[in-house]
Amino acid sequence: MFQKKKALIFLVLAILSLVILTIDAKRRGTEENRGAHFLPIFAYLQEGVSKTFYSTRAFLLGVFRSKRIVTENRRLEEEMQTLLEQISRLKEYEHENVELRKLLGFRERGKIKKFSIGAEVIGRNPVNWYRTIVIDRGGRDGIRRDMVVVSGEVLVGRIRDVGHATSQVVLILDEKSSVSAIIQRTREHGIVQGQLTDTLKMKYLSDKTEVVQGDAVRSSGLGGIYPKGLLIGSVANVERADYGLTMSAEVIPAVDFSRLENVLVIKK
Repeated sequence: MFQKKKALIFLVLAILSLVILTIDAKRRGTEENRGAHFLPIFAYLQEGVSKTFYSTRAFLLGVFRSKRIVTENRRLEEEMQTLLEQISRLKEYEHENVELRKLLGFRERGKIKKFSIGAEVIGRNPVNWYRTIVIDRGGRDGIRRDMVVVSGEVLVGRIRDVGHATSQVVLILDEKSSVSAIIQRTREHGIVQGQLTDTLKMKYLSDKTEVVQGDAVRSSGLGGIYPKGLLIGSVANVERADYGLTMSAEVIPAVDFSRLENVLVIKK
């Protein structure tokens, strides 16, 4: 606003100077010396107009430059958002690739050979969030009741209900689930059962057990359902069971069931 007022003032002064010059030109013959008195005024006016022009020009250039900067910043922000989305997708692909490589590696090591089929977790029981899951394989894929479900070399559970295209898996965390297990280091046997918590309980250990925190727990192969050698978890602590006749161990599962996405179903 100040620049506009300043330009207007100098414009009026410039017009007045032109009028004065016109009048003065008619009197040049006899009054040439009088025009010399106006030279300083004209010079001042010319300098003022010049300053106003350049300052206005600089102001307008700054406005245009600011608009370009804003536009460029908006474009860069959009490009950055696009790159961030691409990075997020690539991370998801990488995670999925790692999971599939684990499953593939497990198959290639010959522990379940060709008798398995990959499946994706597509649902969970909303009542008991960690106790059952739904996979995208069913009867049409050769899935049958009581087939064992694993994630890599880790035991997940077994098939309970089979539909045409989907199946329900009961996890080893379920209270009604029980797995014959063995302590890998000491070779002690016991039964691993689910609890109301996110941990497992290994029961019927000897009262002279040498099991310690960190010991690996694997399936023993007894019972006719679960293959031998599947990792179940690791011992968190050991305590005396009811009546003091045996010991029991709290076991932390080797898989995070809340983040389970891909599994293998071992086909009998």
